[in-house]
Amino acid sequence: MKRIVSKVTLFSVLSFCFFAPSSLEAQIRIATVDVARILNESPKALLQKKRLDQRSAKLQTELEEERDELRGLESEARDSSDVAKKYRSASRDFARKVKDAEEDLKSDFLDANRRLTAEVLTIIEDYSKEEGIDLVLNKSEASKGPVLFATKMADITDKIIERVK
Repeated sequence: MKRIVSKVTLFSVLSFCFFAPSSLEAQIRIATVDVARILNESPKALLQKKRLDQRSAKLQTELEEERDELRGLESEARDSSDVAKKYRSASRDFARKVKDAEEDLKSDFLDANRRLTAEVLTIIEDYSKEEGIDLVLNKSEASKGPVLFATKMADITDKIIERVK
């Protein structure tokens, strides 16, 4: 009976020695990344936001000037029916222009965000391949992703932000 226990113990120890290295080699490297933070804080994202803000401010200025002209026309419209027709027409045109400007800005924002997101995901994939990372999880608070806890050491967000230029 003692010999059987010794053989089983010896077999267990030898099995551990032979099979342990292969199980260690099969470890999976996991990292986390805050995609939302990258899309808000990377140099390219900040430049994109600045351009959109400048365009928005320029459109806002143009629309304010046109609104002021309409107000002047409105006061004249009280005295003349011809001017009132002109005012109503100009007012409709202005409302369309405002709506079109809002839609254009929104479309530009969505397109720029879509392009930046695709670029960020490609950079994350390339970085992960270079560093031998097998799995990257999004830890953005907005996405309510699968990450419940991760150490700072597993977070590659800052490294990705450096690459997005």
